[in-house]
Amino acid sequence: PYTSEGALYDLYDFQWENIQPGTYTLTATATDNSGGVGTAAPVTFTVTGVACTATGFITRDYWANVAGDRVSDIPAQSTPTSTSEINVFEGPSNIGTNYASRIRGYICPPMTGDYTFWIASNDHSELWLSTVENDPSGKTRIAYVAGATGPREWGRFATQRSAPVTLVQGKRYYIEALHKQGAGTDHIAVGWMLPN
Repeated sequence: PYTSEGALYDLYDFQWENIQPGTYTLTATATDNSGGVGTAAPVTFTVTGVACTATGFITRDYWANVAGDRVSDIPAQSTPTSTSEINVFEGPSNIGTNYASRIRGYICPPMTGDYTFWIASNDHSELWLSTVENDPSGKTRIAYVAGATGPREWGRFATQRSAPVTLVQGKRYYIEALHKQGAGTDHIAVGWMLPN
């Protein structure tokens, strides 16, 4: 409370969280102890989308003891054996045989423009991207390996490279890499080229 010219006033504040982008008009109305009502002039304001920032981590799901070497062999609808956070879009190498993994999360483009993505793996892999902000259900396959490459070998197959994809700075886009390891050496990595 504070006083002004002998009267006692209370200060109130209000925090409006999780506001969707758009234009809003607010009006404040106050009622005193005697029933008197005062209304402030309306205030109009616009909320723009909040730009995302990269946190530096992406989720890696791992399924042990999965036969086959094709992406279609991945039991993606079942609970993974383990889940971890990694800080580079690359799985570990030479960790075993007959397993599957999924690396997924969101990317936040640092600038607006056309991006090109690559995937490399042993054995098969697919790279999926949604160009609908914050919507994993909009994902489409943009690159894949149907065979095996060396670690970070980006040019063995034409299918490893995506077509240019237009992304907007500050928006969040879902990205997912699926990897199926059969026998032999194992690895997966994803890279991208910025518009500049």
